[in-house]
Amino acid sequence: MKAALVQWPPVSGKERFLSRQFPSPHSDLDIDFDMPRPALVTELLSSCLYRIDGQTIDVQSLWNWTVSERLQGLLAIANASIGTSTAAVAVCSNADCRERVELELGLSGFADEEPVTSIDWLSPDGVKIPCRLPTGQDQLFWHTHAKSERELDEALFAECLIDTTARESLPTLLPEDWIDSLGSALNIADPLTALNLDVSCPFCDQALRVDVDLEQLLLEGLRLQQRRLIEQIHRLACSYHWSENDIAALPEWRRERYLSRLAVEFE
Repeated sequence: MKAALVQWPPVSGKERFLSRQFPSPHSDLDIDFDMPRPALVTELLSSCLYRIDGQTIDVQSLWNWTVSERLQGLLAIANASIGTSTAAVAVCSNADCRERVELELGLSGFADEEPVTSIDWLSPDGVKIPCRLPTGQDQLFWHTHAKSERELDEALFAECLIDTTARESLPTLLPEDWIDSLGSALNIADPLTALNLDVSCPFCDQALRVDVDLEQLLLEGLRLQQRRLIEQIHRLACSYHWSENDIAALPEWRRERYLSRLAVEFE
């Protein structure tokens, strides 16, 4: 099995994870990409990711990983499954242009050998306060307790990240400028979670600031891989009447060979 695993980061000697290709076993078809995103990421990480020694990673550990660590795991899976790059699409902000701009993003450029897990936040009153970065468990909590997708209790969530011993000296309710300050510090420590790219439109040379949800891009790429397998299973099942499990168990090159034969016959 180890021979089929791909290391991440792809630089030899700096590996943090190993990942298998998705989708591979039949059970990958059971992963529901419409489940809440924190649960989906955990499901993918637990199904596809391995430690450097080839051992699996327990689910609770994955929930306790920071958002940046979980993103590195997702990058490892995408690298093993989709390829070495993904693409983001933006629309030019120039009213006279409005062309679609496609950005090719090399995955290795986002590799982080040692993501930050905690910071010393300098509060607006000049005090250094130890804080941890959000985890998958925090994401699940926020998703569950959000009043709506647009209305979140930011003060409550910010307080969860502050070291317990430091909370006693803080205001009972964090002022808005404190929340903004902490948010900025977290963004600096983990720039990939709220990724911003400055590019020029190739059609009109307009300067663009593109907000990229890298996690969502990777998830959509993996969703397409699953859909592709389902389509292959459907076409082969209709022609050969094989079971879903038998078709999914075929190596990809053999499925492609059968599909090529069918394409020739139906031309």
